Amino acid sequence: GGPPPLMANRAMLSVWMAEAPGRLAVTSRAAYCTMRQWDPPPTVLAAVENQVVVLARRPGQAASTLGGPTNGKPMAVFDGRAKANGGVIELLAADLPRSVRTGAVLAMTLRWKVVQPPGDAWKVFVHVDGMGTRARGDHLAALCGAEGWKPGDQIDDPFEVTASDHQGPLRPGVYSVYVGWYSGETRAVLVGPRTAPDQRLRLGTLTVEP
Repeated sequence: GGPPPLMANRAMLSVWMAEAPGRLAVTSRAAYCTMRQWDPPPTVLAAVENQVVVLARRPGQAASTLGGPTNGKPMAVFDGRAKANGGVIELLAADLPRSVRTGAVLAMTLRWKVVQPPGDAWKVFVHVDGMGTRARGDHLAALCGAEGWKPGDQIDDPFEVTASDHQGPLRPGVYSVYVGWYSGETRAVLVGPRTAPDQRLRLGTLTVEP
């Protein structure tokens, strides 16, 4: 499995880090954003609040265990060029849990491929919709935003969503998870392989348990 939560047992975290390939470190979000310029860039293994666990890889090591597209095509293509500084981004893979307890934090990871880099103002939105309400996971992609992205880059984007809305924990039930890109009031256009009038890609369902 992956590393334990950063705020949990630090001894367990140290053991896990010692067994992993490459060099691991617990660092701040701001420091990680600087480390992204390394070659190869570090891989984020976990992120909680302002702390990040990163794996600094040796050349030739795999960047991530997250699976890619099974049919050779991206899951989705988002085109934001209708707005200034918009770009084109492909979604290659997504990792999300099947269930979560109401009010708990769920960790997700998306893998993006850069076709044309978006401007710094663009962010990722995540909607968990169902039971007449919505939980949000809007965030800067890959913890730091799209600054420095280059065509051809493949970037893992770990983030967290709390199974709560503005009124409190979500009611138990089945929810749909959607993702997309936005800048201000503008959403990037979902151009394929699937399209949707609200420019959101449906990733799948999430069961919220009591």
